[in-house]
Amino acid sequence: FDQTQRLASQGDASAQYKLGLMYIYGEGVDSDSTKAIEWFKKAGNQGHAEALYEIGSRYHYGLSVDKDFTKAVEWYEKAGNQGHAESQYKVAHIYKKGEGVDQDLAKAIEWFKKAGNQGHAEALYQVGEMYDQGKGVDRDMAKSIEWYEKSGNQGYTYAQFRLGSMYFYGEAVYGKGVNKNYATAFKWYEKAANQGYDLSQKNLGNMYFNGQGVRQNYAKAIEWYEKAANQGNFYSHLRLGDIYYDGEGVRQNTAIAKEWFGKACDIGSQEGCDRYRALNQR
Repeated sequence: FDQTQRLASQGDASAQYKLGLMYIYGEGVDSDSTKAIEWFKKAGNQGHAEALYEIGSRYHYGLSVDKDFTKAVEWYEKAGNQGHAESQYKVAHIYKKGEGVDQDLAKAIEWFKKAGNQGHAEALYQVGEMYDQGKGVDRDMAKSIEWYEKSGNQGYTYAQFRLGSMYFYGEAVYGKGVNKNYATAFKWYEKAANQGYDLSQKNLGNMYFNGQGVRQNYAKAIEWYEKAANQGNFYSHLRLGDIYYDGEGVRQNTAIAKEWFGKACDIGSQEGCDRYRALNQR
């Protein structure tokens, strides 16, 4: 602490930032948020991007200071202009939502693109979504897909799922977009499913069951439905109940069907309750 304080007092921006963190977390000194912000501002005034971001975050979330979105944007923008991707994303999000500032979708997409062009996966998704929905820009499915793919290739689950749905249903506006392509839909759903996204797991179950974009495989369908069901996806509980009740790809087993319908009921599915009750009365 003493060495960091000495360097900070000599004007070393990195030491000033580090000293701010030490005051935040009480490392080698009693925790003191006021002093932390003082040192962050000293580092920030020298253009230290992480320090600028820390100040923005404190005003954004009201951490040891009164919440002030205008000041948050001011400090985030300073950090963003230094190329700090998360600050660029936060500025964009504030403008998109109109949190404490006038909503400005044009500024939002401008800042999302800045963060996205640095590989910020969620910012890439947000740009795709704004083109997808025509918010702040003309609706353009081709551009939407382009940005979603950048995000999806960074491993962002929601982008992967959205791409899967676009290819599954074939979505286009004014002739721009994609044609229905089950194989490509399967590829994107599988990426999200392998990251544990239950809606993609459920959709893979459907595609294996129906042989859409992949060879029909009831065992694989059940495997993916079970993964989704174990995360509370009630549709998958119902599908498993149906599969065992009807004996589709498995030996018919009313007891197991009732068990799955009961689980659906337990998580709030009225349909699950009705089917469980009907089987219980037989």
